[in-house]
Amino acid sequence: MVTLKKNGQPTDREAEQGWEDGLWLDPKWSEQMLALVEGASEPTGIDPKWMALVALAVDAAPQSLYPQGMRRHMRRALALGATRQEIAAVLRYVSVSGQHSIKLGASILKEELAMGACFERSPRAKKAANREVNQA
Repeated sequence: MVTLKKNGQPTDREAEQGWEDGLWLDPKWSEQMLALVEGASEPTGIDPKWMALVALAVDAAPQSLYPQGMRRHMRRALALGATRQEIAAVLRYVSVSGQHSIKLGASILKEELAMGACFERSPRAKKAANREVNQA
């Protein structure tokens, strides 16, 4: 089995857990991906506390929702002097990015219903769908 390492040292178990199956399935690709992730997380030209807050935002975003990463980046940010208010601000800000799901989803559903999606519906269901589209 491939061991995850950073600067020649094993990484903490929390960060390693999610990659074990990927390493088993495709060790070469997984190692390349981990190198990419490791390189992106090196704080060059940015204060380490802010880098931890940015990393928290990435892991807390609805597209990711990676609890182990969130926990790790919160701990790092706190250790580097971040306040509870700064962390809360990051979490509030990224939570807004999920709001578009309902707006976009409703719009797509409306279009699909208007185009007659679900052709195998009963006549009663088709009539109800047409009413919903016309009311919107």
